[in-house]
Amino acid sequence: MFNIIPEILIYLLAVYGMLSLVISVVDSITQHKTTKNSDAKLVLIVKNQQDTVEGLVRGMLTGGAIRNIIMNGKLNIIDMGSNDDTLQILTKLKNSYDVIDIYNKTERNEIFKDFADNEKRALGKE
Repeated sequence: MFNIIPEILIYLLAVYGMLSLVISVVDSITQHKTTKNSDAKLVLIVKNQQDTVEGLVRGMLTGGAIRNIIMNGKLNIIDMGSNDDTLQILTKLKNSYDVIDIYNKTERNEIFKDFADNEKRALGKE
């Protein structure tokens, strides 16, 4: 009698895990369909933020919301000429996360190029 209780418990946990997985996949597919091709861009502008930038970026990337919501699934980070280790930390994060694009102060206008191109196409001025 007592030998069957752990077995039943394992089966119940396995069923629960499988149901959780199916629900998560369905939610992910549904959410992806509703937010696909968004024209939103997420831009983070930093300068001398070595103490906070890693936690901030990792927090933003947790859960994969960025990939589902913003254009091209990228987090665009502009370093405005930091004098500390901010740029090195960002480079390390870029190696860990493929969704990060880092720009320096002089490259910042490239981030908005997609918006200008889309506006030209919409107005037929291309």
